Amino acid sequence: MNLKRGAEVRDLYFGYSGKILHVSLPNKVVREELDSGLAHQFLGGLGFNAKILCDETGPGTDPLGPDNVVIVSPGALSGTGAPTACRTEVTTKSPLTGIVGTGNVGGVWGPELKHAGYDALVIRDSSPKPAYLLVDDDRVEIKDASDLWGRDSWETADILKKELGQDFSVMAIGQAGENQVRFATVIVDYQHAAGRCAAGAVLGAKKLKAIAVRGTKKPAVKWPERFEAAVLKVNERIRSYPGWKIREKTGSIGAVAPEYAAVAEQYLFKGSESFCPCPMGPYYGCTLTTEIKTGKYAGTRVTAAGLSLFSGMAKALGVSLQAAWKLKELHNRLGLDYWRGPLSFAMELYREQIITQQDTDGLELTEGNEPAIMEMLKRITYRKGFGAVLAEGSARASKIIGKGSERFLRTIKGMEFSEDPRILKLEHQLSYLTNPRGGDDLKGTHGLGDFPGLPKWAQDMDWSETHYLEWLLARLDMFEDVRNAVFGVPPKLNDLNGPMLTKWFNDLTCVYNSLGFCMFAGTTVEAFGPTHYSELFSACMGWEVTPQKLMLAGERVFNLMRMYGVREGLRREHDHWPQRFYETPLVREGGEVRTLSRERIDRMLDQYYELRGWNVRTGIPGKEKLAELQLDDLADDLLDSGHVR
Repeated sequence: MNLKRGAEVRDLYFGYSGKILHVSLPNKVVREELDSGLAHQFLGGLGFNAKILCDETGPGTDPLGPDNVVIVSPGALSGTGAPTACRTEVTTKSPLTGIVGTGNVGGVWGPELKHAGYDALVIRDSSPKPAYLLVDDDRVEIKDASDLWGRDSWETADILKKELGQDFSVMAIGQAGENQVRFATVIVDYQHAAGRCAAGAVLGAKKLKAIAVRGTKKPAVKWPERFEAAVLKVNERIRSYPGWKIREKTGSIGAVAPEYAAVAEQYLFKGSESFCPCPMGPYYGCTLTTEIKTGKYAGTRVTAAGLSLFSGMAKALGVSLQAAWKLKELHNRLGLDYWRGPLSFAMELYREQIITQQDTDGLELTEGNEPAIMEMLKRITYRKGFGAVLAEGSARASKIIGKGSERFLRTIKGMEFSEDPRILKLEHQLSYLTNPRGGDDLKGTHGLGDFPGLPKWAQDMDWSETHYLEWLLARLDMFEDVRNAVFGVPPKLNDLNGPMLTKWFNDLTCVYNSLGFCMFAGTTVEAFGPTHYSELFSACMGWEVTPQKLMLAGERVFNLMRMYGVREGLRREHDHWPQRFYETPLVREGGEVRTLSRERIDRMLDQYYELRGWNVRTGIPGKEKLAELQLDDLADDLLDSGHVR
């Protein structure tokens, strides 16, 4: 698509590094000046990646073929000192879903790439033998990695850091990526994973084992005093959130798993691992570390060890919290998404007797069978026996298994989801269904746990609903017209405008993933939104960007990813839960019955599409909306092919 050029390239010397690094395996390196139009329209991070992916790949691109690309971009403000801005987006055409595969990773890798002088890295083609990429400021080399092939991601990082220096940050794939497991991911410095992107499999197909980065050239800030004032303002806002007290001991949303809290506290301590200078780390539990010193899982050590993620894995698989931590270590070493989708799918099929021990090569895949679960994880990694079937992901595996197994899928657009939709809030349901990368809400309303309703921290502080609502409306960084539409006039705490709330956070997600901010700083009320992003961005870059323009950029990125799926054949019918969730009520503990209405979902989708300016019948963004977002030529291309009406 044609970029609308904004400021001259010289304006990009502040905040941005000013170059994109193109690597064509096995031996070509090209440095390209950062286009000002790309920066002004797509900001960085996710925005850069979505634009480049759309330009470079299409329906004819085999995700595991040499024509696919992997794009890695730090956010526009990553590495500048903006609070929580250390995130990096990893994007490819997903071999799991065939649509946008994109994930976000923390740590210092992205800031190091920025400091080396690059705002994005684009990897093309493939190598005939294992290789790794070395980026050391202006020195860029493609080096032999034959001695690294077959090693896990931790061993790879150990070897490269010993050889190159401990100040290098290493992004690596494990054996799962080497064997092109379709949900393999990349691991940064042992503990950070770019979840749900499937880029590990693509790098494995390209035989690129790792990318080691070190940089010493921090981007300049245009207006330092103004930037520092914005930083102080945001830090104070983070510290002032009343809900931190319930999170500090056991990590993010620890209070939702009280049955695990006592166990967790025996193993958790505040570690020293570097996540980046993030002020939210001590509050949100990101720096919590687990170390198991005795028992069968002795030696296990994982960071970001709060309860929300690990208790979910423990409950789903029926294993202990200690086993869930061990599983996290195995996933990181092997280079797999820490996601229970294929394992849970197989266990449900086993429970329903659709598969037996004969199918699973003798493994008894029952809930709580920790040795069998861990062994199956390894077989998935090495594509051995039934593990080779699950390595294809649940949707493809069901086609291989047959026997009605497709009825038990938990996938949207080919990607597994974890939560039962019959108990999800309205806003979360819409976020799952309309996510451009498939079945989850991490690119939408994931952190939106504080409303609708009165959150637990406010209940613990004896706040009334009236007091909390007043506090919430005063604190929310949300445009007045949107706030009135969401909460109503006069405002209420429940029965909110779900489609409007979902759209707002979908667009906001694209903003902070393009700027490089932490998800939990943008999707929950404890931190900040477009006004704060605008103040930081404008002071750093030296060109004024209003909160409204930032949100417009977020909407542009979201629609671009939607159009990528449209180009791959996705339509409204793909924005739905699997049929069994509409047909079967859920009976919860205590006898509560929860149902899911397809008619209600359809009404919500109608409202959401109308707000978006999408065709209500097809779910395709309208030509007028695409023109408004300066995506005109994409609309013209699809109009010529009969996709847009």
